[in-house]
Amino acid sequence: MDQNPSIAAHRPDLDAVVIIGAGPAGLTAAHELTKRGATATILEADTVVGGISRTVERDGWRFDIGGHRFFTKVPEVEARWKEILPDDFIRTPRLSRILYRGKLFDYPLKAGNALKSLGPIEAVKCVLSYLWARVRPPKDQSNFEGWTAARFGWRLYRIFFKTYTEKVWGVPADQITADWAAQRIKNLSLGKAVWRALFPGKGKKDITSLIDEFD
Repeated sequence: MDQNPSIAAHRPDLDAVVIIGAGPAGLTAAHELTKRGATATILEADTVVGGISRTVERDGWRFDIGGHRFFTKVPEVEARWKEILPDDFIRTPRLSRILYRGKLFDYPLKAGNALKSLGPIEAVKCVLSYLWARVRPPKDQSNFEGWTAARFGWRLYRIFFKTYTEKVWGVPADQITADWAAQRIKNLSLGKAVWRALFPGKGKKDITSLIDEFD
C-alpha cells in the first residue's frame, strides 16, 4: 500500500485498499483512509488485532508481546493517539535499569549513578577509557561496537552495551550497523551524561534517550 495514507486517499482512482497486518500501523492506515472516504480491508493472520503492541494471556499470566510505550515528537501523531484513545493513556515516569554485579544502574546511563555504583577504581578506569577513545577513536565506526565505544569508551561499552545488546537481539555487536545504534542511543555520550549530571536540565531536550516520562 502507499506509505502515505493521506496522499493515497486523495487519489481519485483509489476506491479500496488492502492492508496487510492489523498492528498499530495497519489500523492507523485504515482509520485515516476511511476518514477520507476510501474503503480499507485489513488482512491479519492472527485471530486478534494489535500486532506486537498487544498483551496475551497464557496459564493465567499476561505478557506484553512488544512495546506499550507511546512517545513521539510529531504533533500530528500524538493528536491522532489522543483522538482515538482520549481517556486510555496513562502518563508514567520512565524507569529502566540494568542489573550488573548485584547493583542496579539507571538506563540511559546517568554519570553519577553509574560511576558511583561501579566504585572509584572502576569509575576511574571507565573515564580513562572514554578519554582514550576520544584521543584514539575506533577506526571502524560503521557498526554498533565502534560507534558506541567512540562515545562511551571501550570499558563502559563492554560492561553495559555489548552484553545487553547481544543478549536481546542475538547478533554480535560488530555485525549491527551504526545507524541502528544511532536510532536508539541518539546523541547521548558519556561526556553528555556527565554534563547532565553537573548541570541538570541543560541540553536534556536534545537527547531523545533521556526522556523522563511517556504515555
